Amino acid sequence: MRLNKFLAHCGIASRRMCDELIFNGKVIVNNKVVDSPWCEVDLEKDIILVNGKHLKLENKIYIAINKPKDVICTLRDDFKRVRIVDLVPMKERLYPVGRLDYDTTGIILLTNDGDIANRLIHPRYKVEKVYKATLNNILERKDILKLERGVILDDGVHTQPAKCKLLKVLSNGCSIAELVIKEGMKRQVKRMFAAIGYKVIELERVQFAFITSQGLKRGEWRYLTSSEVKMLFKIAGMDQKVASN
Repeated sequence: MRLNKFLAHCGIASRRMCDELIFNGKVIVNNKVVDSPWCEVDLEKDIILVNGKHLKLENKIYIAINKPKDVICTLRDDFKRVRIVDLVPMKERLYPVGRLDYDTTGIILLTNDGDIANRLIHPRYKVEKVYKATLNNILERKDILKLERGVILDDGVHTQPAKCKLLKVLSNGCSIAELVIKEGMKRQVKRMFAAIGYKVIELERVQFAFITSQGLKRGEWRYLTSSEVKMLFKIAGMDQKVASN
């Protein structure tokens, strides 16, 4: 395995930050400083140290969590807000697969497997995300058709065709709609509805790929089953055995 990939798998940092550690001479392999991230290492024989610490591969962890409101999905925060990883007390360095806004609730995955995480959020693999949005007005049929054809966002980006349907009309003149997208741009769902004249009052992601929030209260989490993990690897076009070595 390449050295930078090994460091990332050990949960040291992102692949890019691992490259910087190697370039800065912080990584020692068999008592020699290695300055190439692409150096191949033997996981069974080589002794690898980072800042004097002997590294071993972490067990891969795959978790589904139902994100509450007022929780951030970034790992660093200057305002000391609650992070999504704070809700899962583990010694392993976990990070979210994609992000949900601070005020958005719903399903999100956490893992220490950077390879599959990167694939699952890449547009190439077209992983479906299902959202339930409460809107400030009744969603009209003509606007549903616009979303299904794709809309132009405030930055000029034309979204891919989505799936949309009206779920419920509320007594206060608002409505609840379901939107299914295969992209993952920043604040995309809110921006898509804004592009056709609606404001999202509440937003929940109810499904990521085939993983739902069913059975999980806000803030609760669970390990994915082995069959679920296997299916995610299939969606990401990866071989699980290769990815975990």
